[in-house]
Amino acid sequence: MRSLAVSLILLPSFAFAQTTVTPEKQWGETVTSLMRKGDIPGLSIAVIREGKIDWEGEFGQKNAVNDGVTDGPVLRDTLFSAASLSKPVFAYIVLRLVDRGVLDLDKPLYTYGFAYDRIDKDPRSKLITARMVLDHTTGLPNSGGTPLEFLFTPGEKFSYSGEGYEYLQKVVEHVTGKSLEELAQQEVFVPLKMEHSTFRWCPILANQVVIGKLETDESISWNTPSEDSASSLLTTAHDYAKFVVALMDGVGLKQATLQQMWSSQVAVPEKGPGISFGLGWGIEQAGASKCIYHGGNNVAFKGAALACPEKREPLSTT
Repeated sequence: MRSLAVSLILLPSFAFAQTTVTPEKQWGETVTSLMRKGDIPGLSIAVIREGKIDWEGEFGQKNAVNDGVTDGPVLRDTLFSAASLSKPVFAYIVLRLVDRGVLDLDKPLYTYGFAYDRIDKDPRSKLITARMVLDHTTGLPNSGGTPLEFLFTPGEKFSYSGEGYEYLQKVVEHVTGKSLEELAQQEVFVPLKMEHSTFRWCPILANQVVIGKLETDESISWNTPSEDSASSLLTTAHDYAKFVVALMDGVGLKQATLQQMWSSQVAVPEKGPGISFGLGWGIEQAGASKCIYHGGNNVAFKGAALACPEKREPLSTT
């Protein structure tokens, strides 16, 4: 069985008063048992209730192989590869730029003057907009070579695409003259006090980042220096929970923009009834209740985020 270094972020609303067992003990016993069953060496959780971080827990070891490089337990500041949980953070950056008029959600990306040679020979590339990237309707594959092969005409339907995010990242960096990490620090990490988050791995972080294990028992660490809006975020459960709380409070976005982020842009019928995608987030509608979600899956690292915005209406905008 493959052993995984997992960052799991649970963000529902719970009523712990229904049991006499303390939340910490209840979660600790349950999580430890599930980790043993799943062969999971390290895990970090944050729970939000009524718009605040209500409980956090760190479990297991940060080195799945225990080879002496990063021995020790998972701590509150232990960094996990967030994988595709990177995408909602990048979507937030893009929407902040939209609110300031730097970008337009529905303006074709090629008009911003960045020539992307992986797709620009196909005339369909001229149809792609930022909205299509954020709701995964570009027609680009999740990953591919050069040139990228379109799966369908942009805007036609949903198909999850990390390549779309890479394209939009390059356009955003071209327009702003800043790297993804610079933008993330400016637009997200500093204002939201996410002190243990970065899109850019560097050697100084080596002893803080979890190490996973493959089926062959080989160690694997997320230590690529490239900045990738689709997958390179390193963060903690605590920091990511701060990000979600800020969104539920309406921080940093105009209210109309926030509503678009969490409103259905395209149906995803193959995932089941009531499933759709907004701008950077998946959406599940069950009757009057709506939840937003996103997962992350890099080799040997997994993460998940779930929130119910209606449990905490946006309180302010900036």
